[in-house]
Amino acid sequence: MPVLVRIPPPLQRLTKGEKEVNLKSGSVQDIITQLETSFPGLKDRLCDEKGELRRFVNIYVNENDIRFQNGLATKVEDGAEVSIIPAVAGGLASREEGRGMSLKGRFILMDIGLSLKHGERWFLKTF
Repeated sequence: MPVLVRIPPPLQRLTKGEKEVNLKSGSVQDIITQLETSFPGLKDRLCDEKGELRRFVNIYVNENDIRFQNGLATKVEDGAEVSIIPAVAGGLASREEGRGMSLKGRFILMDIGLSLKHGERWFLKTF
């Protein structure tokens, strides 16, 4: 049984519009290599020049964040589902005296069901 890899909309232009791709099992690194073979340029969007996962890219294997597993060495078994989730940022940033930066606004990330409602305070991390 193949591994199902879900491709986020920002990367679908590299996959010729494919939202899901079936690949062979292995490690996450193997999955990225297979993606690069089929869709040149995709690895550069996922990994930096050292081959490490970019900070703004999150990969989940069966809903488990690989950063809390074995990173790119995380095993991907037959029948697993791999989701590539780019980080989301935006909204109105404001500086409150003595409090640093905060976000005010509303965001909805449909793929993972995250909703940040107006008025909630989220402190920005500088990348």
